[in-house]
Amino acid sequence: MTDMMYFARYQAQAGFKFSLDGLHLVPKESIPYIGLYCMNPPGDLYLDEPDHSKIQMTSLLNWEGPAKSPQWLDGYITFKDIPHQNNLHMLIDIRSVSFAKTTPEFSKIGWTICPIFSPDGFVLSGIYQIPLFKGEFPKGLRQELQENDPWPYLMELMKNKKNPFKLSFLGDTTVICRLVDSQREVKHI
Repeated sequence: MTDMMYFARYQAQAGFKFSLDGLHLVPKESIPYIGLYCMNPPGDLYLDEPDHSKIQMTSLLNWEGPAKSPQWLDGYITFKDIPHQNNLHMLIDIRSVSFAKTTPEFSKIGWTICPIFSPDGFVLSGIYQIPLFKGEFPKGLRQELQENDPWPYLMELMKNKKNPFKLSFLGDTTVICRLVDSQREVKHI
């Protein structure tokens, strides 16, 4: 078997594609969820003056899908002209939506990350099921994730009893997402 991650070294002109596809084992089945995501760095969703054009949001909920594992049908978003950075990752923020009042209310339930690149210059193409961290994303963590290998850094924080961010997983809830190098796209003639 060939690992298709090593199909070709990343080329910024081609870029990569990311899709936030759904959640698995949500805490409450009776309410809908949305996902917001952005690249970190810079982490626009958590900046004092964010560039809203760099923040993506799921909008196509599969209303006929399983309530315990909601699915979004938005598909891939292409990111081009992004230079290779070892610590670049997608920062994913999950929120619940309550329609109990006239104006919908959004609650921050969890967040996670999806690393984009391997240290040797390839897109980490694949389908991922990633644990969700409980609660609101700690804004102070944004810069630290940029300066460290993000996923190993988070796992070290989880092991640390004096973890300043008080990280914990949101039960068994996970995010389902896909990442692919755009060079793998097949064009039909």
